[in-house]
Amino acid sequence: MSKRILVGVLAGAVLLALPVVGSADAGHGKKMESAPRAGGHGDHDGHGMSTPANSGVRGAWSALMAARDGISADLEAGALNDIHAKSGPLPELVAGLLAQSGDLETSKRTRVEGAAKQVSRVADALHVAADRGDAERTRKELERLDGLLQLIRAQYEDGALDGGMSGHEGHSAAPSNDHGAHAHMDRPVGVVDAASQATLRVEVLDPFRFQPERLELRAGVPTRIEVVNVGVVEHSLVVKTPDGAQDWVHLHVAPGVTEAATYQLDEPGTYPVVCSVPGHTEGGMIGELIVLASQDGEHSRH
Repeated sequence: MSKRILVGVLAGAVLLALPVVGSADAGHGKKMESAPRAGGHGDHDGHGMSTPANSGVRGAWSALMAARDGISADLEAGALNDIHAKSGPLPELVAGLLAQSGDLETSKRTRVEGAAKQVSRVADALHVAADRGDAERTRKELERLDGLLQLIRAQYEDGALDGGMSGHEGHSAAPSNDHGAHAHMDRPVGVVDAASQATLRVEVLDPFRFQPERLELRAGVPTRIEVVNVGVVEHSLVVKTPDGAQDWVHLHVAPGVTEAATYQLDEPGTYPVVCSVPGHTEGGMIGELIVLASQDGEHSRH
């Protein structure tokens, strides 16, 4: 009698255990299906912002570019209300790229980390502008994002981020380097053929900085302006004429290159200096040029 009772108890325990196991398995499967994608916006299917598991830097970059492209598409379609959700994951997507970039050399990783901090600020500015319905401001912030993405991409070897990704083969990634509309296609109006009497040397650096930021030259004195690009992305140094209609100074510089020309500026004053590569001015690459009146003394050399 006691044996039959014991067998019954054991059988009941087994039967009770079976639904529990099944429930646990079912719950596990459900959890896997509903797990949020990269950026915490799992409810935005079709935006392509998730990073595929074990996909490395290419997958992380693909997810970042998909977010960027989604923002651009919404901007062009006038769907500003949808941009908030797409801009939110940007910082996490850049962090995901960094997490996959363990073999990136220290100096390049530092540049990406610096750009990542700026991406976080741009993401905030993007959704604020979009929420306000300000398309022009949203476009400027997107250009700023593109400049940062260009800087990030330049830290990786050619082909490390692109290729082999479904839907992103040959993605140009970050912003185009084609500046065909730049005013430097025309001769800047400040260029002269006279022999230079002074030299002004400027370095352009990543991320987005002139060194020095405050430049001086003497009005009426032919001055050789040398721009040295010590960064890893292209930059330019542009000063507009006092009426803003033309380029007074324009030097476009590829990475690791020095460009120079002789300029004579005849109107004393203080003028903005900018980098005209898309996104760089928005990223903070600005300075000032002081054209000193000729009677103020000798030219100040840098």
